Amino acid sequence: MIGNVIPNWITFPGPKYLWIPVALRTLLLPFFFFCNYKPKYRVWPVLITNDYVYITGGVILGLSSGYYSSLSMMYAPRCVPQQYAGVAGMMAAFALICGIFAGINFSLVISWFIEKRIF
Repeated sequence: MIGNVIPNWITFPGPKYLWIPVALRTLLLPFFFFCNYKPKYRVWPVLITNDYVYITGGVILGLSSGYYSSLSMMYAPRCVPQQYAGVAGMMAAFALICGIFAGINFSLVISWFIEKRIF
């Protein structure tokens, strides 16, 4: 919720470069692979044993998700001609919901990936 409120005051980056920090968030996935997640069942080594580091990573991921999703929902209707603003807003909402759905389902793949060694 806090990440969704912050764009009321801070709107950085602009609509042209918003994709860069969103794509950089994928770098947090390897971080979570080496945290102490499912210690009894995992085959990957645990390199980060401190739970506070894991919690901090989760907080950063949550804040950035709310922040960038709010920014994208704010920018989408502004970046098209006025007559298409409503459609752009609906398409942005659809893309956001599809992304959330895909992310939730991908968490099952990550859980499986941590328990199985495929490389």
